[in-house]
Amino acid sequence: MFKAITMEERLQKAETANRALRSQLDQSVAQTAYVAMMSGVDLPTAETAQNAVGGGESDE
Repeated sequence: MFKAITMEERLQKAETANRALRSQLDQSVAQTAYVAMMSGVDLPTAETAQNAVGGGESDE
């Protein structure tokens, strides 16, 4: 009546879902960067974001 789902099938479904989520994330990042560029807004880079969150050395 019910078919057992193998670990391989679960892994395949998880990989498919992961690819879809990564695609959505990539699209969102591209759209955000485009809107920021067109608006003249400077988005923080990884380095400046770390300084803002962690309180960089120069803030002390």
